[in-house]
Amino acid sequence: MKIRLITGRTFQPGDNAFAPRVAIVNQTLARSLFGNTDAIGRQIIITRGQQHPARTIVGIVADTKQVSLAQKPLPQMYEPFLQEPDESMTILVRSVAGNPLALAEEVRSRIWAVDKELSTGDPVTMENMIGDSVGRRRITMLMIGAFGLVAMLLAAIGVYGVISFGVAQRTREIGIRMALGANPGHVLREVVGQSAGYIGLGLLFGVACAVGLTRFLTAMLFDVSAVDPVTYLAAGALLVGAALAASYVPALRASKVDPIIAMRQE
Repeated sequence: MKIRLITGRTFQPGDNAFAPRVAIVNQTLARSLFGNTDAIGRQIIITRGQQHPARTIVGIVADTKQVSLAQKPLPQMYEPFLQEPDESMTILVRSVAGNPLALAEEVRSRIWAVDKELSTGDPVTMENMIGDSVGRRRITMLMIGAFGLVAMLLAAIGVYGVISFGVAQRTREIGIRMALGANPGHVLREVVGQSAGYIGLGLLFGVACAVGLTRFLTAMLFDVSAVDPVTYLAAGALLVGAALAASYVPALRASKVDPIIAMRQE
């Protein structure tokens, strides 16, 4: 499973039925039982209907998600199978490349080579197990993402329309300034620059609101920060692009209009 070893050691071939009982615990269990004290060498007793012999903690490993990605790590202890055998067990096989399920028949043949009477269940990949555990959240997030995308596109269209209308209203002003000798390029830069100021203020306000609302989505995100910079940059770039285009296109169009015609417009 490649669970990271924090301190101590992992199990060794010598940890068999005739050796002193040992255990490996995760960080959560070590903290809950021993606090900040080193747990290596300490003993732990587990009762499963009856008290079992004490086990010496020989290693501490990183926490894992036992039930779902949304749940906090639970206290967990690992035991050598030879010291605590069970009637059933789960075998985990790591594949180097290709489809992991392709190894299923090979694993079954190895098991039946030991005992033909052993029954084996249907194999499942770890990817599918994780996918099933987050299936409901994945559907919810896809729906939220779809609504968010539609809302962002509508916002971009709205920003384009409002700024475009505002710049178009200045067509007569632009015509007068050009009739008085203003450079079309200078007028164009000034109009776009003024719009950029409003765009910047709106973007700052929008980012502040978005950061404030992301705490409601934190519990539904895995391996992605609620303030993911890529998401903010992509959304901001789309809206800024729409706003700049909304100011540039009509301003460019107005700067190319004959000043006489522009001044006659109401």
